[in-house]
Amino acid sequence: MKNLSLIIVFLLFAVFTFSDSKITRGPNVGEIYFIGPTHTGTGLYYSTDFGETAVCVDSVSTLSNTIEAITADKTLGGLYFVTMGEALYYSGNYGQFGSWQLKSGGVSYRISSGRNEGGIYANFYSHSEDFGSTFNYHTCNGYFGSSKSFSIDSFDENIGYIAASKSNIPDSIYIFLQMTILKTLRLERFLTSQMDILFL
Repeated sequence: MKNLSLIIVFLLFAVFTFSDSKITRGPNVGEIYFIGPTHTGTGLYYSTDFGETAVCVDSVSTLSNTIEAITADKTLGGLYFVTMGEALYYSGNYGQFGSWQLKSGGVSYRISSGRNEGGIYANFYSHSEDFGSTFNYHTCNGYFGSSKSFSIDSFDENIGYIAASKSNIPDSIYIFLQMTILKTLRLERFLTSQMDILFL
């Protein structure tokens, strides 16, 4: 019974420690990157066969930086990571140790990439088109609340979605839609804990 409890604790620790913000797909079919355990702590792994086999490409940078999220660029071998201190790093060599370059500071850990070569979004309010060296901030007219998540459309980069909530309305989610790189947002749906959908 003690062994079973210990195994459950380790499994829960692994699930929460290596969450989905620490896995990303590459531009090729079957290509993934993920943060996983090594005998020295954590490492960055790379796979070209949907994770059936994986190679640890960097176990040193993950020790010296607390990685919050990773995302792959559309450029072959392009990979970004953001640290707990909001520093953005880029590697053009599949994340190999020694290939990381510091690109920017003050970058949100909610990063998204892979639509254009060199393009990366840092949360919904900024994006870069030069591999994270400089960021353009969006006006986001019409937005309110606290951001929960965001997504850029897979087929049209000018369409984006934001899920937000307000602290004075418990268990509520507002879905915003934008059509012009997050310049003007339109409230599309309002959801409550009872799952009522109100179209606006």
